[in-house]
Amino acid sequence: MIPLLGGQVVRPAYRWLLRQRPSQLLAHIRSVTDPDGFAALKDQYTATGHAGSNDCNNALNRVTWIVTHKGGTIHEVTIGDCVELQHAIGEHQTNGYHGKHLFYALLASLGVFGPNAPTRLKTVMLSGQLTPEALVDRQGITCTAIRDLLVDYLTERAVDVDYTTLEDMARTLAGLFWRDLEKHHPGIDSLRLDTDTVTAWRERVRMVRDRRGTPIRPRVNAHTVFSWVRTFYQDLARWAADEPTRWGPWVAPCPVRDSDTDHSKNRARRKAAMDQRTRTLLPALPALVKAVER
Repeated sequence: MIPLLGGQVVRPAYRWLLRQRPSQLLAHIRSVTDPDGFAALKDQYTATGHAGSNDCNNALNRVTWIVTHKGGTIHEVTIGDCVELQHAIGEHQTNGYHGKHLFYALLASLGVFGPNAPTRLKTVMLSGQLTPEALVDRQGITCTAIRDLLVDYLTERAVDVDYTTLEDMARTLAGLFWRDLEKHHPGIDSLRLDTDTVTAWRERVRMVRDRRGTPIRPRVNAHTVFSWVRTFYQDLARWAADEPTRWGPWVAPCPVRDSDTDHSKNRARRKAAMDQRTRTLLPALPALVKAVER
């Protein structure tokens, strides 16, 4: 694969490329694919006053991924290619490097994007506020009726809440609630849920899971998820009194109990963790004071 990739005979998808060990593979690709361009990029890194081989290698690796995936040379890389790579890294990697945009800054300072290019990749990637429809559609709901209901509901609530809250509501109701139910109960199309379905859903929400569905850790804000779902059901019941034709068909028993929304235990656990951290760090305080004084 190394000579095939270096000669751009094969252009792999990011899904495959980002999962390979980068050291030998990417170094070889740079040596045979536009070596002058990568040398100029490395010189630009040094000229801008940066230090540290790790940051330099990380930036070079990202540009190498783009060239390997898209073909061509460094000077053919576009701003859209950089955005596409960042989205791919966020989807296929969890190594903590999703937010590193040094590679873009080096390409921009090298003149790859032209004189009018934004100086920061973050400026390009900011999408602004999405509509309730777009927020819901990000979760990939298959039931059209429920999807339309959530869009209508969030549109009504948008006039009362700020955008951050609206985004959290959409992620909770469309993703953690309904999309999760669709994954475990294909074909579900009603808000009226049986006891077994509700119990299983509550247990899933209480744990943060990876892409394969494996539990990683307890969800610290599970009570917030339950609160938004409970509010959703209560709003439908209340609005149905004023607009029975529009909201009445969706009124159903709320699957969330009062006890599910109680976050007193979460507050107690958070305070206990803070107190324990203080007890752990306190013995080091004298050494810290001496170091500061020196």
